[in-house]
Amino acid sequence: MDWNLSSIIVLLGFFGLGFFALVQNRPLLLLCSIPFALALNGFVYFFITIWFPIKIISIFSLFMVINNLSWMKRASTSLIVALWCLLFWLICCLIFGYIVEPPFKFGGGTFAAQSTTFRPAVQFVSYITTLSLVPLVFLALRNVISFEKFIACYAIAGLIAVGGALVELLFHIIGLEFMPILRAIGDNHQFAGFGIDNSYVYRLHSFAGEPKKLGVFLLPLLVLSLMYTVVLNKGNRPWWSKWQFIVTLFIVLITTFATSAFIGLALSTIPIVFMVLKQSGIYKMLRLAAPIIVGALGLYVALPTLSEGEFSVTELIYHRSIDRIETTYEERHETEALTYLFKDNLELSASGVGLGMYMYHLAGIAKGNVSDTIDSGWIILLLDFGLIGTILLTLIIITTSLQAYGSIQKRQDFNGYISISLVTMASATFINIGAGALPMVILWVAILAALIRINGFKNSN
Repeated sequence: MDWNLSSIIVLLGFFGLGFFALVQNRPLLLLCSIPFALALNGFVYFFITIWFPIKIISIFSLFMVINNLSWMKRASTSLIVALWCLLFWLICCLIFGYIVEPPFKFGGGTFAAQSTTFRPAVQFVSYITTLSLVPLVFLALRNVISFEKFIACYAIAGLIAVGGALVELLFHIIGLEFMPILRAIGDNHQFAGFGIDNSYVYRLHSFAGEPKKLGVFLLPLLVLSLMYTVVLNKGNRPWWSKWQFIVTLFIVLITTFATSAFIGLALSTIPIVFMVLKQSGIYKMLRLAAPIIVGALGLYVALPTLSEGEFSVTELIYHRSIDRIETTYEERHETEALTYLFKDNLELSASGVGLGMYMYHLAGIAKGNVSDTIDSGWIILLLDFGLIGTILLTLIIITTSLQAYGSIQKRQDFNGYISISLVTMASATFINIGAGALPMVILWVAILAALIRINGFKNSN
């Protein structure tokens, strides 16, 4: 199959959808396309720069919020001020990218997208379009109904991602080739996996591009579905909160064997347990654990089809989490980055090295026209934004979380939606520790802030 042609078709489809939403001024349509863009983010193509679905949707998001400034009437003054401060610092970091002299210079020529000439500007556009998701959410989410429509779209996109993963598993069992991991630059990878004790373990990636990207997409959805199950008291619960869907989500998430997913899932249990016990009690806490237990049992059925050796689920999870962190800590780019910023070049810790310029500051990152990856989204933010920008974004997250927690006490029938969004946002920030999940973090911070405002408007009426 011609996967380059498939990528072009998918990307043109998202371009057409974004253009239609922009021309028709349909912010909710554009917002609802984001989960599908993330689920299909494995379809990439190189034309001047690397294109993938979420980049296209984010660009149209920027155009929409520039064209429609009514979001400023709905967002809180403190959030608007914080966004302007973040934008100002983003411009400063763009300038730093050109004035901070890097120790290495390469990347495909002076005028290549990855060169020192264009990389800061390209990364600036990437950040500014991602931040535009905040005002887009305020344009789109005007009431609870619009929020539920977005959640339904997220769940449908999750169904596509999970369905793709199950088809991938079936193809692996019968020996057929599934969609490869497409590389806009360089060779495609037919599959992903890892070795352990001279055996190979296959990792699911579906249409997301990589196993860790699939994990970034699925973890917030799993948390959201779990919270829907125990927090909202509805006689006819939506299908995405049924135990069958949750169990399947859990199994697919674990079989990505993404370290970031394991970190995010482990840390997410803290706010989940806290919110459920606070609002619903021990009974619903036990009901929450039931699908996870069933999912764990299901893993023992799926595991033999993915592994050449005989390993338990706990052995593989340990190998891809604690053991991997301990054995690779000293040689990881994240460790190199922290040493570079906070030991070797302390003067750069506050400002960072400039947008996207870490590939010219860290030895071994750049390889020809492409760069090796730094998995941690928070480490990338420290390199690009420095301590100042990272702390500012963190304060926005913390402030919004505290406002949400306070807002829960004010309107009883709205508690569930804010609780769900608060814990889902927390899961996105946690998974960003091990994978680049900034769009998901920004998206859920904005959703939480918008729900707080909706709650405030209802209370004032």
